[in-house]
Amino acid sequence: MKNMTRIFLCIALVLLTASLIALSGSVSAADNVIFISDTGTGDGSSPSSPMGHGEGYTDPVSDPSKFSSNLYVKSAVNRAIDKLKDTGGTIVVCAPVTLRWGYANDTSVSEMRIGPADSYTTKTITFTSVYNGVDYRTENDAALIIKRINKSRLSPSMWCRSIWENIILRADHESASCVTEINYTFHCNTYLTQFKDTFTTEAYVAGVKVDGSDPANAKYFPLLAAAHRFHNLESDANVTVNGGIWQYVCGGTVGFKRYEQNDDYGLLTGNSTVTFGGNAVTLLGLGGGSYQTGGRVDGNVSVTINGGTIRGDIDLGGRGGFENENCTASLTITDGDFTYTKAINDISGAVGWYAPKTSTVDLSGMKAKDGLSADERAEAICALITCVDSIKMPDGSIRTYEVADDSLPEDVIDRLRSTPYTRDEYKAVYDSILAGERLNGKKHTVIDLLKMLSAPQTNAVEGFDVPANTDVMREKTIEYFDKMSQVEWVAPSKLDYTDATAFTTGLIYESGKTYTGMPYSSSRKPSASITEFLPYLNASKVYTGPTDFEYLMGVDCGAPRLAWAYGGALCNSGIHSEDFQLMVNYDPATKDVIATVGEYNTSKYINENSILYNSTYDAICVPNGPDVMYEAYAQVRPCDFVGSRFFIGNMSSTSQHIRMAVEDAVVFRNSNGVISGSKSYLTLSEQTSTIYDIEGKSTTWLLNQKYTFVSLYQNGYIPMTTKTLKSGVVEAPTMTFDKGSYAEGIDLVGRGTVKSNYTIFAINATVTDASGKVVKEAVVYPYSLSHKLTSTVSTTPPKGTAADTSRDQGMSKLNSAVRALPSGTYTYELKATIGFGEKTVSQFTFTK
Repeated sequence: MKNMTRIFLCIALVLLTASLIALSGSVSAADNVIFISDTGTGDGSSPSSPMGHGEGYTDPVSDPSKFSSNLYVKSAVNRAIDKLKDTGGTIVVCAPVTLRWGYANDTSVSEMRIGPADSYTTKTITFTSVYNGVDYRTENDAALIIKRINKSRLSPSMWCRSIWENIILRADHESASCVTEINYTFHCNTYLTQFKDTFTTEAYVAGVKVDGSDPANAKYFPLLAAAHRFHNLESDANVTVNGGIWQYVCGGTVGFKRYEQNDDYGLLTGNSTVTFGGNAVTLLGLGGGSYQTGGRVDGNVSVTINGGTIRGDIDLGGRGGFENENCTASLTITDGDFTYTKAINDISGAVGWYAPKTSTVDLSGMKAKDGLSADERAEAICALITCVDSIKMPDGSIRTYEVADDSLPEDVIDRLRSTPYTRDEYKAVYDSILAGERLNGKKHTVIDLLKMLSAPQTNAVEGFDVPANTDVMREKTIEYFDKMSQVEWVAPSKLDYTDATAFTTGLIYESGKTYTGMPYSSSRKPSASITEFLPYLNASKVYTGPTDFEYLMGVDCGAPRLAWAYGGALCNSGIHSEDFQLMVNYDPATKDVIATVGEYNTSKYINENSILYNSTYDAICVPNGPDVMYEAYAQVRPCDFVGSRFFIGNMSSTSQHIRMAVEDAVVFRNSNGVISGSKSYLTLSEQTSTIYDIEGKSTTWLLNQKYTFVSLYQNGYIPMTTKTLKSGVVEAPTMTFDKGSYAEGIDLVGRGTVKSNYTIFAINATVTDASGKVVKEAVVYPYSLSHKLTSTVSTTPPKGTAADTSRDQGMSKLNSAVRALPSGTYTYELKATIGFGEKTVSQFTFTK
């Protein structure tokens, strides 16, 4: 009996010991688990002894002078990681933990480093608020709170591998003013990061919780980047997102906008892997590359979506694209909510760098759901895909995209340039023969083509170099545009135009520095031609003309006006600003010059008033829709242009920018004939109001830039051309001189009217004496179809400044100047210049 008693006592002791051990485990943690809270003062070994912030961490709240750039290392989070850096482990947020400080204390973004204080670790840290069966989110309102104020706009920056589960990441924005599109980011610095489906994000503004289902509130939620905000990193990036509400999820950097900052930043050298699913929500989309157009990836990207909710676009290569043309992009989808997904692209339409060499979508593992079969769900996904190289369907079949090639053979085009026939006319016959079909009731033969190709020029005019057809006219136009972009000049002093207009905020020419391309000048109307600009350069190419912005010799984004005039595309139209605007339906003069490319509805633009108060995106792009506009972009030819009207800042009326096409549109269509907006593109050149460093040259001119159809559409660009180019007819030039009531002699010098059906660039007069020496000369730059020599050409700059009369350099007063010459015999010659050349319109000898 005593033995049995001993046995029962032993068992009781064992059970008691086990109970004590279990009880101890509920209030104390293992060595690699640390509890933290705002008010903690312990060593973190248990929820009753949590670790808190280091001494002085909260001091700058009341005394900003106590802020230091490394104050963040004293946060409870970083102190806990420091203890776990050699082993890895779990950090339990068992009550509110508030992160207040980053590396800066001003109105810029302030990175909040989350990692060891002064070193790195290869270990993984798990962040949670649930431990040993206790959910501290409900027990103690536990959350990791990012305290964001105007002088501490915190962005979490990971410096260790991490797993996030059963935890709330809460952004406490002091006000809406401390949040911009990209200043609340969560970047992982390429450390392997996993957000489990129990991870949640919250956002508060001035104490009020933000609705996380509305994309309009996207900026209040973190923008997740697998790499950095803007730093270049060399490593593979891998992020798994199964929980949280995110502004955007990207596998690369956030980056800057292309050309907005130094484009040396924002490069991820390495492969990027993004896995998205579970309960995760992205309000503005996701991508395997960067968020902004200046960022990019030098490596391959892989995106897998197996659940979650995606609003916005899915961009395999992100918005920036790739560093080179050898990278690949792939997307695998098995599940997910795509109800609010706008499009799936191989790259964003606003891409700043290269598209992937190959891009694929794998839908073979798509799951049936909500009464829809895998095939039906896959078809719905295909409807969102703008372009990839191939799509693998659930049945194993492959769908592809291809370039729509409607061009003619180059050797045929070369011969066509010498004929008066348009490309459309010839192509119609060419296609008819290839198809063996009748065209307009007639079956054409090769003989018909030969007749067309050997047709004589119909617009030959003595003294002028007249294009045989509008194809050559287009080439001449681009040639002149390029010449304007290649003129070199030196700034005579620092020319600061940042306050001149709302769109010249980045325009400063530095003293003594050489610039390539004519200066940007938007107040002088019309802009200056090369002929007018060059006399203002001295032997050292230093600019000697007026430097006030109102009178600056140069050209604005409307540079194609001058190029068209030189090339001949402006027939029966001068280029003074009062003559026409580069926008459809602007005014009666515009309607005589500008035509649309393609067929799209412009009825919301009926006059100047409607154009000034409605952007092209709202008034034309949205009502027509992307498919209609894509078809219009597809018809753009060299020398056509795209224009956009938009609001700048707080301006109440629209401004405008245009770009000129320098190549035929490159069009990709899927097997159903639908255009891919993200793959198809236009190659455009433009004059801008920003100075760039391109290939070692400082210039405001951007040449041969590729813009996808999606990018053009989203930025409100509509395709247009001149009516001359659209007609395909080159009208023979005429040049006449009406001497009026004056007979040849001294009275006629500097008198009479010059007329042409093409823009008159310049009229030059010279008076030589009997020895052939020039004794008087004058020049005027009319930029019109008719000019009376006694009239002073003047244009009026902005209100409050004097009229600009520099375009008349002695012409209107030439007669009185010649009358003051000494007696003798003189020869007078008057020449006028149009885009097709120069012609002497009056010449005679007189005696006084």
